[in-house]
Parts: sequence; structure tokens; C-alpha cells
Amino acid sequence: GTTVHLYFPKGTAAPRPPRVTPAGTRARQGGATILLIEDDDGLQRTARRVLEHLGYNVLVAGDGAEGLATFRARRAEIDLIISDMVMPGLTGAQVYEAVRRDSAEVPFLLSSGYQERPDQTVEVPAGVRVVPKPWTIDELARTVREELGEAPERNNGPESG
Repeated sequence: GTTVHLYFPKGTAAPRPPRVTPAGTRARQGGATILLIEDDDGLQRTARRVLEHLGYNVLVAGDGAEGLATFRARRAEIDLIISDMVMPGLTGAQVYEAVRRDSAEVPFLLSSGYQERPDQTVEVPAGVRVVPKPWTIDELARTVREELGEAPERNNGPESG
């Protein structure tokens, strides 16, 4: 039987905070093409939106087999692959190994939420960077830029350029 009363000031609207773009995450024109392999629909949508906002072209695949097929069909367009580590069927490590057999030049990132869980054994191939889940926009942006060999952009305000 708890009663709660909320009282708000009449006619006073809360100020809306300004929209801030994290440092170094301004969209670019003519961005690189990234193949995103992620089996979780929500994470796939979020990562795709973030990457597109950053100016990248994004191809998506829902599992390792689809990702490998997309890579093989469109390899000339793909500048970077980001793959979930743990997926049904082919794992991210298996996709990485297959891509390396096909083309050793494409940068490859793995993304995993299992790095801190002792109950899960996640083997990361030597030399492959892992973007831990959950990632922040800044972490994802910085890691992608580094893998693509891009210099970080300076953000001196919304209209600077």
C-alpha cells in the first residue's frame, strides 16, 4: 500500500541536451566497405547503423557461412571484415582461416562477449584483434580506423571541416 506522488513544475520544459558526436567519429565521404558478420539481429542492426553513420558502406551476413559466401562473391569491394566470434555453424575464427586461405590482405576483426567468461573457451587466431562486447561507439570507431590504417579525424564542432 505505498502511494507515490510526483510533482513537476508547471510549464517548465526540461532543456534538451545538445547532440554531441564523439571525437573522431564524423561521417566521411566515400568510405571503405566493411563486411559485418553477426548472428544477433539487434547487434547487427546497431553495428550497421554505427558504421554507416561513420561513413562506411556495410555488407551484412547473419552467420559465418553467409559471411564467407559474401566475401567470396564481393571480395574486391571489401576493405575490412568484422565477425562475431561465437556463431552457429562456422565460428569467426573459422571464417578468418578461410578468408586467409583465399586472400591474406583483408584486415579482419573479431568481436566477442566471451573474453571475460571462464566458462567459455574462445580461441583467437594469432595476430587478430578482438573488439570486446559490449563495445562503445568510440571503441568501435577507433578500432575500425586503426585496422583500415586511417588517421583519426579531429572534431572541432558540428560545422568544422
